[in-house]
Amino acid sequence: MSLLPLLIQPFRTLHLPPQGSFASQTVIVTGANTGLGLETARHIVALGAAKVILGVRSLLKGNAAKTDIETTTRRPGAVEVWELNLESFDSVKMFASRAAKLPKLDTAIMNAGLASAEWNLSPHGFERTIQVNVLSTSLLSLLLLPMMVKTKRGSSNATPHLVILGSDIHELAKFEERKAANILEALNDESLWKEAQAKSPVERYSVSKLLDFYLTTEIAKLVPTINGEPAVIVDVVAPGFCKSELLSREPGAPAILVFMQWLTARTLPEGSKTIVDAAVGGKEFHGKYLDHQKIRNPGVLVTSDEGVRVGKKVWGEILQVLMAVAPQIGRVTSGDL
Repeated sequence: MSLLPLLIQPFRTLHLPPQGSFASQTVIVTGANTGLGLETARHIVALGAAKVILGVRSLLKGNAAKTDIETTTRRPGAVEVWELNLESFDSVKMFASRAAKLPKLDTAIMNAGLASAEWNLSPHGFERTIQVNVLSTSLLSLLLLPMMVKTKRGSSNATPHLVILGSDIHELAKFEERKAANILEALNDESLWKEAQAKSPVERYSVSKLLDFYLTTEIAKLVPTINGEPAVIVDVVAPGFCKSELLSREPGAPAILVFMQWLTARTLPEGSKTIVDAAVGGKEFHGKYLDHQKIRNPGVLVTSDEGVRVGKKVWGEILQVLMAVAPQIGRVTSGDL
């Protein structure tokens, strides 16, 4: 991955789908009280969604976001705020159980993410970036998928979308842990983490985003077809380099990162257009990687023979963890949708 994409990014034009693209839809956006999630939710409300649910860790901040969105879009009552903490499997399951009671679910956007330059474990004993960006994101996606398939079976309207937030930074991942007998265990080794981070302060974040490509590929395979087309369109999207605090706010953030962000990064309202676009695309988007609002081939650690093999291995390890905390996903992973 070179600097060229960053340098030409300000000259790329992005678009929003037509007004009414989300009319009558019920939409979930995780991590939606700030950053790209907030602006994605704002666009979707403005484009006519009937209900947009903000999945947030802090209800106080979520309610402030709700007020902001409804004021700027002049759509009072369009937003709901639900608590969701991706560091907790229990919180994910509670959120999904609440979503299962909705009359329908048209779109789910897995935007919430974590980038940390410090070693910390989640309450479940997993390194926090892997817990949030990979394990809990996988679990929530699997728990919401049956509701989305049900929505499609009960309606002739637009096909539901499950959008997972990736990043072009996945191409920077060295991912030496892929050679381990148990990859998740290696990712949970503090000494290996320190060694990798010393070489690149964005390594763990890059790896987590690489794993998001693996889970997108595997979840897309679980989706049944209806009349020859996927019942839910599952895709992974890179919003580009944005003026988000996700990476640059961390202590010890590289000066070059902060400078390039100032020089070339997209504004959050602009970058979030890519996410909104990924949530309305046709069947050709299913299982695909979207970058700059176009289908693109991901990096070599996704597409190569080794990448395919590693992706399947990681997914098997992820499912082993998730089945222990949420056996009900067995229905989804067995193809019973």
